[in-house]
Amino acid sequence: MYLLKNSFRYSRFVSIIFSLVTFSINSLRRSRFVALLSFTAEKIINIYSISCLRRFVNSLFYPARLWGFIDRLNSRLNFNLLKPDRIFILAYASFILVSSYTISLKALVFLLVTLVFFVFGFTLARRVSFTRADFESASLKAGVLLYLFSLLCLMLDIYYVREIPLLEPIARKKLSVLLTYTSTFIVLAGLIIASYIAWEYYNGRRNRSDARVKVFALALTTTFLVTLLGFRTQTLVSLLGFTFVMYRYALIGNFEIISAMASGLLAISALGAYRAIRIGYALGISHVIGKRVGVTLSIYNYIVNNLFYVSHFSGYNVLLTGVYHGRIAIATFSSFLSFIPGPSLGPRTIVAREFGVTGVTLTSTLLGPVSLDLGLIGSILFLFILGVIIGLAFKNSIATASPLATAFFSILFAYLLVGIETGLVDFNVFVLFSVSLFISIAYMAEGRKR
Repeated sequence: MYLLKNSFRYSRFVSIIFSLVTFSINSLRRSRFVALLSFTAEKIINIYSISCLRRFVNSLFYPARLWGFIDRLNSRLNFNLLKPDRIFILAYASFILVSSYTISLKALVFLLVTLVFFVFGFTLARRVSFTRADFESASLKAGVLLYLFSLLCLMLDIYYVREIPLLEPIARKKLSVLLTYTSTFIVLAGLIIASYIAWEYYNGRRNRSDARVKVFALALTTTFLVTLLGFRTQTLVSLLGFTFVMYRYALIGNFEIISAMASGLLAISALGAYRAIRIGYALGISHVIGKRVGVTLSIYNYIVNNLFYVSHFSGYNVLLTGVYHGRIAIATFSSFLSFIPGPSLGPRTIVAREFGVTGVTLTSTLLGPVSLDLGLIGSILFLFILGVIIGLAFKNSIATASPLATAFFSILFAYLLVGIETGLVDFNVFVLFSVSLFISIAYMAEGRKR
């Protein structure tokens, strides 16, 4: 670990990154535009100070007797649930157990080997030290601006379609890819604002009831808005992300986080059942989870078993190196940015074509696309990198209590949990993970200056 820290300290590349980060931060602080944005953000947030609105919202989101009862329950459930590596392993195990399909021993061993490297990467990243940096006010301004911009994109996206995709699932195919991707950043923006409000309570600048009401109102509003797009992934990411933020700053306890996860699972199943009914399939809520998970796991199982089979009989070790040799990874970028050479189809579409399916995409768990693309070696590296990025984001949030760090950890971890089923192959998700890594470096840069 000593060598790792020294290599960070004396690396020219990292020094250049540190200099760029410091220059960007200083430029942002001196900007007149930031001052104007700060004024706008303050006015928007302080709308809640209107007394009649505050009384209405308090009665709706903060019934004193109910919260008193919940707080008494939390006092009896006094243990730390927020352990990302353990939650991830437990979530993956639960995903397999609720499935209507049983995977082979080969597919299970393949999965277990990669999960070991996720835990290793997470543990290694947690040993890196962080120093608190004064990014709070800048993060609030950036959060409000991003929220307004994402909301505008969401409204334009729905306006051009002339239908609400939540109510008409077929309308999702008409959505603009660019506007839809940009619209999903409303969740990140909401988490940044919520983290700042919760951070004020955490530091004694705001009372608990006031912070709870504002964060709950923001969480419900943001989740409702992003759900209009009709994508279950974004709904669940929003629910989980706000839950992690509130738990990190002690706005909620173990009772609420367990209830939120159960509610999220129920919501995603209900949305899936509704969409199935709308397109002519009669599926109950209880069947959605098992059947969908079963289909996803069966695709992953088929991919891994075929890698073993081809490696054994053909003499080509595709089990270790995969079939596409990076083309599926490149498709994450080339399918969104046309100037990048590579496949025009998205990763999930490429997986679907492997099974002779056209017109729809197929999910194959977190490991399906990367195992088909890069084999066991690529899957190990992929999970290790995820572990490092999640570990850095988590350690940054815990060590500095920063709203920005907490917001990014919350959304990354939410995407990771949802990605167990859907995979992490979308361009916007790559952007989030990359920016989170950049922010971790920024906090290390501030610590290095001191």
